[in-house]
Amino acid sequence: MLKAKENPALDPRLLAFFAYDLLGTALATESEKLRTLTALGFTVPVWRPVLATAAEPAFGAFAASRDRDDFEADGIVLRLDDCTLAQRLGVTAHHPRGAIAWKYTASADTTTLQTVHWSVARTGTITPVALVAPVSLSGATVTRATLHNLSNLRRLGLRPGDVVELVRRGGVIPHVERVVTASDNPALEPPAHCPSCGTPTRVSVREEGKGKPVEVLVCGDPANCATARQRSLLHYCQALDLEGFGDKVVETLIDQGLVDTPADRYDLAAGDLLPLPRFGEVLVDNLLGQIARA
Repeated sequence: MLKAKENPALDPRLLAFFAYDLLGTALATESEKLRTLTALGFTVPVWRPVLATAAEPAFGAFAASRDRDDFEADGIVLRLDDCTLAQRLGVTAHHPRGAIAWKYTASADTTTLQTVHWSVARTGTITPVALVAPVSLSGATVTRATLHNLSNLRRLGLRPGDVVELVRRGGVIPHVERVVTASDNPALEPPAHCPSCGTPTRVSVREEGKGKPVEVLVCGDPANCATARQRSLLHYCQALDLEGFGDKVVETLIDQGLVDTPADRYDLAAGDLLPLPRFGEVLVDNLLGQIARA
């Protein structure tokens, strides 16, 4: 990981921390907690006490002011002010019953579909990704948008040149919502062969979301697919927080036949890594140190 002095964009002084709760106290209300946090010198989120009947107008006021914020937000949280009552209500497997999130309307705009890229995941699933003409959503320039799965691609009936509506759901993930104006070009079809290894693809039916069956495209031989193997190893490194094992490093290790499974990583030695292109002593020492730590 780059240090702040090596990359000013990663300077931790540019980060902002907002304290939104205070635990282990006998304070009776959420309002008291926030006032106490402020008195202790913490920055707290913008908040206001409202009656239940005034919740919707308050939400509208927050939504109207979101463009003036220095950060992106996807909604607000309404909490019961009475801490005792909130505790008595308990929690579900998903959220406390004394709080609820209200989401803003997703940022949306139209753009032109250029083509669809098929991305191979670590499990061998091949996901369609829309490549579109650059468009600004929530202050970010978007050129790619998820299509999720084969069923969704077929539902949309996408063609190159279509004018499509993009929605940035949750203020984060660009998603192709619908076709606004269809082009006269032939409809896009899924690849018959894996774009990474060339193995014939197959369609698998899975249950996603609320148990609804969807069709997904998969590589016919993910165990021997270079991209699936690479992303599986990357996922393993990320799960263990192994610094330095990025795309290029993992790709090189696979290409050189040094690793094939996550377990192979623990057999690596300096003599294996130092002869590799752009593997200097500093990088090698860091990689071996990360492996030893894991």
